[in-house]
Amino acid sequence: MTSRVVRAKAVVIWREYFPRFEYLRPKTLDEALELLEKFGEEAKVKAGGTCLTRKLRARKVVPKYVIDITGIKELRRIEYHEGKELVIGATVTHEDIVNNKLVKDKFTALWEASASIGDVETRARGTVGGNIANSSAQADIPPALMIFNSYVTLLSKSGKRQVKLTEFFTGHKKNVMKPNELLVSIHVPEPPDGAKSSYLKFKRSIEDRALVGIAALVANPRDPSKRVIRLAYTAIAKTPVYLKEAEEIFKRDKPLNELVEEVIKIAQSKFDLPVGERGIDLRTSDDYRLHLIRIGTKAILKYLIEGVRVI
Repeated sequence: MTSRVVRAKAVVIWREYFPRFEYLRPKTLDEALELLEKFGEEAKVKAGGTCLTRKLRARKVVPKYVIDITGIKELRRIEYHEGKELVIGATVTHEDIVNNKLVKDKFTALWEASASIGDVETRARGTVGGNIANSSAQADIPPALMIFNSYVTLLSKSGKRQVKLTEFFTGHKKNVMKPNELLVSIHVPEPPDGAKSSYLKFKRSIEDRALVGIAALVANPRDPSKRVIRLAYTAIAKTPVYLKEAEEIFKRDKPLNELVEEVIKIAQSKFDLPVGERGIDLRTSDDYRLHLIRIGTKAILKYLIEGVRVI
């Protein structure tokens, strides 16, 4: 029996249970890869489980096997190689990121994106790797990583490959991973000298998902020959959007306010959430999301360039 009705006076509560599956908890990376090689599409990987749990309850996925990778110690690590990159294991939680001072100081957008997710209970369970692998169109972590030119390492029994995050997502909750592959680490290259970054999230409540999320990185904003400005968005299209065009536009020797207006128009042109194909909720109108792209882009750049918070 998968569900039952509990009656209390006039109130009827529908209680859902998980579908039947075999729970597997490998202790080593090799064991996990062996299981994925053996079961492939019949298995689902559990890291934090915050998204998988909802999918199981709603019967959106009905796997024969659930592979819990939280027992693999090497996947829960944060390593900083000075001058090169930050390496984050797949099962590092959002709360691990929030409690890491180096991430807060040097990779601020990632810290702010993690801090913006749900409440402390959700952050203590949800993982950085899971947020990426779930590939939601509203995920907070991907844009905050894209502005650092981040990439992920995927492992299988067949070998290893590294994929840029800008090339990882193929649709809402779709990505390039194969059934026998495991996302094991996220690599965040050292930001440019003097760079500042931030993540701005519009939401209805403290625990809400993004209506629109914007990540930005800025270095040398007053010198066009050295200027670096990168922008990435979530909840405006079927995948997280890295605004590649912005990099070239901001190198022009023109007033910054003119360049910002040009970039905003391009960002708004990326809006692609047609009703019926959204794959996400309908909590707000298209016009309002376009408005948030405009005011959010201006606000985050004003903060990073002038140090003035307007939102």
